[in-house]
Amino acid sequence: MSPRVRFLFTLMGVLLAGFPLLWLTLPSEHEATPETAPTTEANASKHTQAYLNLRFTGKPESIILRYGDDWHAEFPTGTTSPCETTIRLPAELTALDIEAEILWAQDSPENAVTLTVEPNGLPTKTDTQWTGPDGSMLHTIFSFSW
Repeated sequence: MSPRVRFLFTLMGVLLAGFPLLWLTLPSEHEATPETAPTTEANASKHTQAYLNLRFTGKPESIILRYGDDWHAEFPTGTTSPCETTIRLPAELTALDIEAEILWAQDSPENAVTLTVEPNGLPTKTDTQWTGPDGSMLHTIFSFSW
């Protein structure tokens, strides 16, 4: 058999096997297209998580942290320093204001509270606030910006 005839038979074999394989590899109508498949990834990328570390002097009777209307953390009576929690934040975070309401026993000496925020992908920020001379209450806003 001549080389041309062998080439033509080989080409016909490849074409006969190739067309059914082409139909098998095409996406079906029931499969998700690449534009609609990553919706969960898109929603997940809209938020990030931050680690909060709260340190304080004395023994507070109550500790409440708030961020907007969606998140708050209450720590039980007798919580010791440091205490930690996590918070879910917008992915494109440029500023963060956390309201803190901390109560100590009446006639407590002056107390200090330090809040450290460690958001994913951003530098760690720390802020310290002091109570007045009474020392029994701290109601303040910890403000951070990146």
